[in-house]
Amino acid sequence: MKKTIHFIAAFLLISGLSFGQNSWNMTMHDNWTASHSGAYYNDCWGYVDSNGREYAILGSNRATHFLDVTDPTNIVHVGTFDGRNLNTTWRDFKVWEHYAFGVNDGGGGSLQIFDLQYMPDSVVKIYDHDSLGNSTHNIQMWRSDLYMIDNKGTDSNGQGFRWPIRVVSVEDPHNPKTVGGLFNTDYNLGHDIYIWHDTVYLSVYFSATKDGLHVFNFRAPKYPQLIGSLTNYPEAGINHSSWGTWDRKTLVMADETHGSGLKTVDISDPTNMNTLAVFRTFPGAIAHNPFIVDTLAFVAYYHDGLQVWSIADPSNPKHIAYYDTDTAHGGGSNYPGYLGCWGTYPFFPSGTLIASDVTNGLFTITLDGWTPPPPPPLPLGLDPQSMAEVGLNIYPNPSTGKVTISLDNSIDEVLKVELFNTNGNRVYHANVEGKFGIFDFDFSHIGAGLYMVRVHGEGFEKRNRIILK
Repeated sequence: MKKTIHFIAAFLLISGLSFGQNSWNMTMHDNWTASHSGAYYNDCWGYVDSNGREYAILGSNRATHFLDVTDPTNIVHVGTFDGRNLNTTWRDFKVWEHYAFGVNDGGGGSLQIFDLQYMPDSVVKIYDHDSLGNSTHNIQMWRSDLYMIDNKGTDSNGQGFRWPIRVVSVEDPHNPKTVGGLFNTDYNLGHDIYIWHDTVYLSVYFSATKDGLHVFNFRAPKYPQLIGSLTNYPEAGINHSSWGTWDRKTLVMADETHGSGLKTVDISDPTNMNTLAVFRTFPGAIAHNPFIVDTLAFVAYYHDGLQVWSIADPSNPKHIAYYDTDTAHGGGSNYPGYLGCWGTYPFFPSGTLIASDVTNGLFTITLDGWTPPPPPPLPLGLDPQSMAEVGLNIYPNPSTGKVTISLDNSIDEVLKVELFNTNGNRVYHANVEGKFGIFDFDFSHIGAGLYMVRVHGEGFEKRNRIILK
């Protein structure tokens, strides 16, 4: 594939664009800061309840804050929970169903899990433990699997560990369990990941030999397989984070290094990824966290606030809007530190954007004239695909719970067995050694009904139905 690279200075693309003003094509509605003395802030995330109310989750050095942003002109505080580490630079959050998950880096912390179903009245903390790690830099979710990146702690034998990725099942949020991960210390500081289905895009830095972007197949979480890497690209720095387009063809990637621009990367073939464009605000600014909605890239920029580009043509991104959350340190001043906009969440159905600023807290912002399109449906993993000729047998069927699943032929690889209910929600998953060809399961803890059984591996996928009585 031919490599095409365009170096783009945003202020040259837009005639007359100047950071003398703190916004362009965006409107700020409200700002919230915590009450504790010396507060500074880190990441944010969002949650939408069953009634369509929208909430922000904001991290500070001391705590996790839950805020109702349904009316973006009036941010309402719902609850605050201290972390175990009361003075950390880094917190990170993700949501699955009506649960929020929070971690912190810097040691002395834990995994915290919150039940959000009672909002806007209250939030309930249901789990707070360091057995899965006392320091985790970042987390991501794919359905009920929580990916804990740069996960550190002490095991049951008192031995310290540092894993690039730990995968935890939170199907029972009161009892999270490790189901796999990337334990190869060659990848050292796994920093952040973007996930689509069973494919993980891992940003790595300070690894000596593996700095850059690495793509893994996590179909069997205990046995991740490296698919491809991008370690030689323009303006490479500390590879920090990335996010992909809805068509899974393009990735926007950020290096957390002064002077390194954003990159669009062609990921249509993960074995042969190529940089398409390098683009930026001002040369000294740092792009921190990018996210994508349809063809728009929303980027939390340390120096220059919340920035928006159109990447309809990924080889030629177009700068279309910004709101500077910290004019004291931004606006192209080439400020050498790491203040300004830390994170953003552009996925609310209403189009409200939230942005967290290190010194100024949480902002609610809108992109003028923008109505977000509905996102594409997430894959259930049940779509037809190329399959080997392997039969899938289930007996007894119907069953009261104890079931035997067998393959007509053994498969010499790790297989994943999954159950989906009629709503498409995965209610069970496990990994098995395909070479044995026959497996026993106890589904008696799963409610009665009709379920889809899916068994899949690297080269095939088979499905069948089962009735539980």
